[in-house]
Amino acid sequence: MNRSLEGISEIEYDVIIIGGGIYGVSAARDAAFRGLKVLLLEQGDFGHATSSNSHKIIHGGLRYLQHGDLPRMRESIAERSTLVRIAPHLVKPMPFLIPTYSHIGAKKLLLRVALAMNDCIAFDRNRHLPEPSQFPPSRIMSSRETLERGKIISSSQLTGGAYYFDAQVRNSERLILSLLQSAHEKGAVCLNYVRVSKLLTNHGSVWGVQAEDIPGKTTLEIRAKCVVDCSGPWVNRLVPSETRSTTPGPLPLLKAVVLVTDLILEDVALGVPGHSTYNDTDAVINKGRRYFFIVPWRNRSLVGTFQTPYDGHPDEASVSEQEIDMQLEEVNASLQQTKITRKHVQFVYWGLLPRNDGQGSTHGDVQLSKHAVIYDHETQSGIKGLISVSGVKFTTARAVSEKAINLVMTKLRRPSTRCTTATTPVYGGDFSSYEQVLQGALARKPPSLSSDIVTHLVETYGSRFIEIFQYIEENPELGTRLVADIPVSKAEVIHGIREEMAQTLSDIVFRRTELGTAGYLSDDGLLTCANTMARELGWDEHQLRDEVSKTNADYRRRGVI
Repeated sequence: MNRSLEGISEIEYDVIIIGGGIYGVSAARDAAFRGLKVLLLEQGDFGHATSSNSHKIIHGGLRYLQHGDLPRMRESIAERSTLVRIAPHLVKPMPFLIPTYSHIGAKKLLLRVALAMNDCIAFDRNRHLPEPSQFPPSRIMSSRETLERGKIISSSQLTGGAYYFDAQVRNSERLILSLLQSAHEKGAVCLNYVRVSKLLTNHGSVWGVQAEDIPGKTTLEIRAKCVVDCSGPWVNRLVPSETRSTTPGPLPLLKAVVLVTDLILEDVALGVPGHSTYNDTDAVINKGRRYFFIVPWRNRSLVGTFQTPYDGHPDEASVSEQEIDMQLEEVNASLQQTKITRKHVQFVYWGLLPRNDGQGSTHGDVQLSKHAVIYDHETQSGIKGLISVSGVKFTTARAVSEKAINLVMTKLRRPSTRCTTATTPVYGGDFSSYEQVLQGALARKPPSLSSDIVTHLVETYGSRFIEIFQYIEENPELGTRLVADIPVSKAEVIHGIREEMAQTLSDIVFRRTELGTAGYLSDDGLLTCANTMARELGWDEHQLRDEVSKTNADYRRRGVI
C-alpha cells in the first residue's frame, strides 16, 4: 500500500470518501467490496483524530436499555460480534463489573433485570464465534465477590455487582489500518495528507473535489460521481455557502476525554458512578449519575469517558491541565480506596463527537448524540452527488457505512450488491484459531526475536505477522527493539513506511506501532525511532530534529511532557 497521487486527476471515481477515520475507512472498504472505483482522502494521517482517541471499548449497548432503545442495542450486539469475528487478533471479549449501592446509581434488582434482558436480547451473540472468543452469560455477584474482583471500590452500602462481558479493541489504530488494507486489496486508492479544500459543483451537482497534497504542496481537481463526507467533527464544513440556509452547518460538538494512567485494576473493567449529578433527559430510567469506566489496557488503565461541550473549530482543539485536574477530582471523589494524581497520568486520549443540539453550557449534563446520521443532500437541500455521514460510535461504524454505501449504489443506479463486510475478515484476520497462529509464529520465528515480540506481532498483525518476519530474515538487525521495555522492533518501523504510508515520526510512534500510545517513549527511544526513519527516508539532521520536535508537540497535546 503505497502513497502515490500519480494519475488521480485523470480518473473519474465512482465515489470519493473524505475522511480516513473509522467511518471513512469502513465506507471505503464496503464500496470497494461492491466493485466501485473508490478514492479515500484524509487531511492528516489515517485515524489521527477521534477514531484513535477512544476508550477502546466495543460496546454491546447494555446502557441503551435505560433509553428503551432495543433496535440500537441489537445493532450494537451484532456489530460487536462482527468485529470479534472479522478481527479476532485485535478485538476480544472483556469482563465488566458494575458495583451496586443502596444510595447511588443503578440498584441491584434493576441491574439483575437488565442483565437478564441483555442476555435474552443478545441470544445469538456467539453465533459463528469460536469458543475462546465467545461472550459468557451475565450474572449478579454478591457484595463479597464484588469487593474481591473490584478491589478499589468503596464497601460502604455496597449491595453487590453486575458482571457481564463486552469487548475491547487492543489497538484501534491497527484496526483502522487493517480495514484500510482490506479496501486497498479490492482496488480502493487511499491517501493520507491530502486535504479536500472545496467541493466542485455545477448547477447544484457535485462533480468532484479540489484537494491539496500537503507534502507535495500541489493542488488537484479530482472528478467523482458521488462524494461521501465522513470527516467527523469537520463534516458539513465544505457545503457551499449559498446552500447553508437549507443544509446543516458544522455540528455541535463535545470533547470526549480518556485518561491513560498507571495500572489501577487488572483483569476486569470497572464501572463507577460519578460523583457529580447527571440528568439524561432521554432516559426512561434515569440513574442520576454518569458512569465512568476504569479499563485495563496494555499494563495501563483507561479512565473515562469524560465529556465537556466544545464550541471551537476542530483544528484548534486540545486538552488543558485544568480539564485533566477536573477529571482527576471526579475520579478521586468516586474512588475512596485509591487516589490518582497527575503523576499517574501517562497519556490523554481525546476526540470530538457530535452532541445533542442545544446543550453547551452545563458541564455535567452534556450529552452525546444518540444516533448516527446519514444526510442525503439531494433530497434535503437539492445538492446532487453529496452524502454526509455523522458517526457516533466506533462499534457501529461498519453498519452505518453499509447504509451509506447502499445509498451511493442507489444514486449511481448500480445493481443491488450484497454487502459482505460483516463476513469478510480484515487484513490479517483470516484465521479461525488465534492460538494456532501464535504457536505457528513461535515455531518459525527468526532466531534473533524474543517470544514476547512474536506474541506482540501476532496480536498486532494477526496472520500477517509473516510480513514483519521477512524484514528480519533479510536483515536480522531489524529485529532489534527500539526501547528495552516495549516489544516493538525496527522492522515495524520499516514496514510502516514501506507498506502503510507512514510519513512522519508521529505516524510511527502513535499509529503504526505501540511505541508512544501509552505514555512518553523517552528521549532516547524517540531519537532511535527517528534515526531508523531517517535512514529509510533520507532525512537530513535538520529534518530529523524537526520531526522529533513535532512529535514532542503532539505529546504535549495529549497531556504529556
